[in-house]
Amino acid sequence: MVRDKLKKARATSGYTQDEMAAILGVDRSTYSYYETGRTDIPVKVLMAAASVFDIAFEWFITPDMKPLKPIEQFNPVLNSVNIFLPETLPKDAGDSEGESGAAHFTSEERIIIARYRILKEAGRDKEIDKYMSDLVAEEMDKI
Repeated sequence: MVRDKLKKARATSGYTQDEMAAILGVDRSTYSYYETGRTDIPVKVLMAAASVFDIAFEWFITPDMKPLKPIEQFNPVLNSVNIFLPETLPKDAGDSEGESGAAHFTSEERIIIARYRILKEAGRDKEIDKYMSDLVAEEMDKI
């Protein structure tokens, strides 16, 4: 079922229901209802979730379809850091066991990165510029 796949992908990726609700722009209770089946999941929500987990949208809606990659890799935020950036992180970003520092993203940072991945590629620069301008304006108002 779609709701079971959504729940499995979220839980495996390490996102909380609160984080997914914030990423998708819905109330936490609404997101919870998606996973329990109390509310039908809109197609646009599934498409956004597929972007967050970096998986094919069809995986959610096709019975018995195997994902193109192991479900353990459904967390593009953490995996991209672990795979591509560990040498660029400060030496104290991880623990003595050699952790890459990916676990040091705050919930807010994970939400921002996931929302960025949902944006259509053509509009990303414009949205980021607007967001950063708004942040700067807010800080300037505090001065």
